[in-house]
Amino acid sequence: MPHIKTLEVLNDCNESQQILMKLPDWLVSGWNRKAMEARHANGGYPPFKVFVDFISKEADLACDPISSIQAIRSVESEKTKNPISQTIQAKTLSTNTTQSSIPTCIFCKGTGHVLPKCRKFVEKTVEDRIKFVYAERLCFGCLNTGHQSKACNDKSTCEKCQRRHPTCLHDDKFKGKMSTTFNGDDISKDKTDTKEIAATTNRVIQEGPSTQTSAIIPVWVSSTKQPEQEVLVYALLDTQSDTTFILDEVAQNLDTNKENVRLRLSTMSTKSTVIPCQKLTELQVRGYDLEKMIPLPPLFTREFIPVDRSHIPTSETALKWPHLEQLADKIPPPLDCEVGLLIGYNCQQALLPREILSGKDNYPYAQRTDLGWSIVGCSNPAKDYCDTIGTSHRIVVRQVTPAVQPAIQLKREVHFELSSAVTSVRNGDVIKRELEIENLQEYYWTDSKVVLGYLNNDAKSFHTFVANRIQRIRSSTNPEQWRHVSSENNPADYASRGLSAVQLKESNWLKGPDFLFQLNLPCEEKVRAVETDDPELRKVHVHTVKTKEENSLLNRFSKFSDWSRTVRAVARLKRFVRESRRLQPRTNEATNLAERREAEIFIIKLVQEEAFTEEIKTVQLQKGSTLNKHNKLHLLNAFLDKNNVLRVGGRLSQSALHHDIKHPAILPKKAHVSALLVKHHHERVHHQGRGMTMNEVRANGIWILGCGNVVSSHIYKCVKCRKYRRTTETQQMADLPEDRTETSTPFTYCGIDCFGPFIVKEGRKEVKRYGLLFTCLCSRAVHIETLDDLTTDAFMNALRTMVAIRGPVRQLRCDQGTNFIGAKREFSELLKGMDQERQRAIGCEFVMNVPSASHMGGVWERQIRTIRSILTVMLDKSASRLDTTTLRTFLYETMAIINSRPLSVEHLHDLTGPEPLTPNHIITMKSSVILPPPGEFCKEDLYLRKRWRRVQFLANEFWRRWKREYLLNLQQRQKWPKASQNSQVDDIVILRDDNLPRNEWKLARVVETHPGTDGLVRKLKLLVSNTTLDKGKPHTRLVYLERPIHKVVTLLQAT
Repeated sequence: MPHIKTLEVLNDCNESQQILMKLPDWLVSGWNRKAMEARHANGGYPPFKVFVDFISKEADLACDPISSIQAIRSVESEKTKNPISQTIQAKTLSTNTTQSSIPTCIFCKGTGHVLPKCRKFVEKTVEDRIKFVYAERLCFGCLNTGHQSKACNDKSTCEKCQRRHPTCLHDDKFKGKMSTTFNGDDISKDKTDTKEIAATTNRVIQEGPSTQTSAIIPVWVSSTKQPEQEVLVYALLDTQSDTTFILDEVAQNLDTNKENVRLRLSTMSTKSTVIPCQKLTELQVRGYDLEKMIPLPPLFTREFIPVDRSHIPTSETALKWPHLEQLADKIPPPLDCEVGLLIGYNCQQALLPREILSGKDNYPYAQRTDLGWSIVGCSNPAKDYCDTIGTSHRIVVRQVTPAVQPAIQLKREVHFELSSAVTSVRNGDVIKRELEIENLQEYYWTDSKVVLGYLNNDAKSFHTFVANRIQRIRSSTNPEQWRHVSSENNPADYASRGLSAVQLKESNWLKGPDFLFQLNLPCEEKVRAVETDDPELRKVHVHTVKTKEENSLLNRFSKFSDWSRTVRAVARLKRFVRESRRLQPRTNEATNLAERREAEIFIIKLVQEEAFTEEIKTVQLQKGSTLNKHNKLHLLNAFLDKNNVLRVGGRLSQSALHHDIKHPAILPKKAHVSALLVKHHHERVHHQGRGMTMNEVRANGIWILGCGNVVSSHIYKCVKCRKYRRTTETQQMADLPEDRTETSTPFTYCGIDCFGPFIVKEGRKEVKRYGLLFTCLCSRAVHIETLDDLTTDAFMNALRTMVAIRGPVRQLRCDQGTNFIGAKREFSELLKGMDQERQRAIGCEFVMNVPSASHMGGVWERQIRTIRSILTVMLDKSASRLDTTTLRTFLYETMAIINSRPLSVEHLHDLTGPEPLTPNHIITMKSSVILPPPGEFCKEDLYLRKRWRRVQFLANEFWRRWKREYLLNLQQRQKWPKASQNSQVDDIVILRDDNLPRNEWKLARVVETHPGTDGLVRKLKLLVSNTTLDKGKPHTRLVYLERPIHKVVTLLQAT
């Protein structure tokens, strides 16, 4: 810090506060106590060095291996298990007592046994068992959920090898596989914790991992700039969030406005957490099968959205509830996409329920929004299945179908047959669960070959109705379990056709088909494929996808910011390869010139192989022939040297220059290596201009395509070049304030400034006198008063004199002179004890410009120049005999001359035109009436005897000509016509000082910006360090300054 002055900003208490926000509460409390003691002792906040010493000391105390709290707790945990944690665990599992008493296998979903005793699980290979345990986030020590194997206190003992792992995971290569699996388990620690918390709310009746569904809907997200580029995600409709969030990886696929911000987030775990993220705008969303677009409010990115995918409602959820079965074909099947959007209640249109389907008490309900249908509540009915008459594991079901029209008969029959198949599967699930017979084989028969074709299809996709039912059937059965039965052998047909008593007695209605009683079931018939013109098939659009494999080593070069370090790193890497292959002995010496040269050629070849792949192939095949005239290397006569480096052929082959200079290597302008080379050679020429940098690059054997643009871009971003040569910031000239464009009584809105001094004689002594200028912002009239000195008292007396002559003043604009600041403070103190009515009558508002911004008061600063030019002539012969009275007379005469100047050039040289408009036209007619009386005043009032109407007509005539001849001439901006980029908080700048050389200008940081009404920033608040000597020792304190942007030079822009 003593050597780098800019680091002294760390002594600021605000910087320490940013660090304290990231520390534990007990550590913050300790520092607060120490800082309070330092303030009482020294009268100031302790410096950054004291803060670092305090943190280092506390870190040593916390890491003590003997007496720290962590060391003592680790010893206690090794001696005995904590009985309190076991008690807490028993309490938290009290809601799941049914689940504990009736164990359920998570592999086969059966009851009465756990995973290590499951026969189906043991029949799998060891690799498949390990994959299943890893996919389900189970502990590899006890096969339970909620923790990892390294934290397991109840590891199983293998019956085969007596090691600490379950017997079902025993293998000869068990140790190697488990170590790999543990790494994956560690990586997914956060996800495991999330699932554990969600599992405590599960109902014990459901077999799956969750019995609840939420308002999660598949949607298409797109940008308003590119609405055709859509991304499919699941959206969570959260009515308790006041903000909308989007997943990071989803936001990267959308072309929209992105802004880096810091978001303060409040959740159930933390009241206030500040997180860095991106703010996205101009996004829209629509439902999965809908066309209506809904604009989204500003979104914020998050790395993950904590949603359990088992909470996503499906058609299966709707089929489990009678009052929701009608929605089965309206809810899309499970989709392979992330939950990438959380829509809060700041997007009311997306959360507005258009329709609601509800059932009995404690039943789930469905709601339809503009994004589609969703189901909220329990996803599995907690009831007993009463229809268990058919206990046979071979079920034959036939749906009774009413007569329909021939035009739609085929499609409706397919729907009915599929619904019948779904009913069969549901009944089969009930029977299988009630019988509790292991290895139970099931077979299903249907007389619809179309349904069999659908079930055996794996290549084509169907519409929502058919897709949902096929997904439900295949979730419980395999296509091999489905057979075809002819209508003659199908007893379900008798119920739809009807039979007499004799026919019923002779039929197989009571006993079923004959093949059910055979030893072997009939052979399965070949199922025909689904035809391409089937109306239930969904049309699929195939798009061409081009993939490009990027060079991983070349991508790592982007992590380097210096060419020399890049070359040394590659040289070290190539030496390590040779040493690993035992081509050379190991050494710790620095890389030599030959190794670095070899590394440079290697890097250049990598870049060329990526950027000029086609050109290199063409040069190799044509063997010296020129490239196509449309190729970017056509004019360079490119060729490959002995190292296969693409070089410039050119016209200098006969010169005595070095080979690499005559034939420089070709590089693209957009490569990161090209930017590193330009930076390297730009620093070698000590930050000279574009021409010298380009010459240095080419003199070192490098030819960059478009080198001028690359060098110019680097020089524009170079911090040192900005410090030495960049101009100060500019911004578009602001609009005129309202008090300069609206008619008002003269001197109601004034700009003030002091000028002088003037040496006058009082008796035998000489004293200084000053002038005080009042400029009317509306009529451009001036009033001048004499000041004895620049104190607040003198200014207040002059102001009272001016108000007595010209009338009350509502607003005063000025710079931040000490006398003006004191007057403002005096006015504030006087007005505190008055009522509001009197304050309005007497009130005088001060509007002060920022320091060093004289251009913001140009309307009155220009008049001082006019005053000086007039006084120079007046004082030419009487300067030696000037006294206070004479000076006051001269100032009043100067005021009269300035107020008689024309405000516009119209009619200035026209002898027949009206008299040029001057400020005196309105000043000499000023009366006590502030606002004009009601009524219209015409030209004939000039000849009336009523003088008040004559005066009022002349006043109105002044304002009419003022608007037409003077005000319209202020439209054009004389300087700074273009808007520039606004300065931002945390920009690093240097502060211009006309009294110091440029390399001594102070470094500052922007801490606050003040945008105008048009949104453009013209004033800044800067943080500058000021170093002074205190008893021979440097003492640094932080100073906040307000400056216009014309006084700063930007070095680094905030990201």
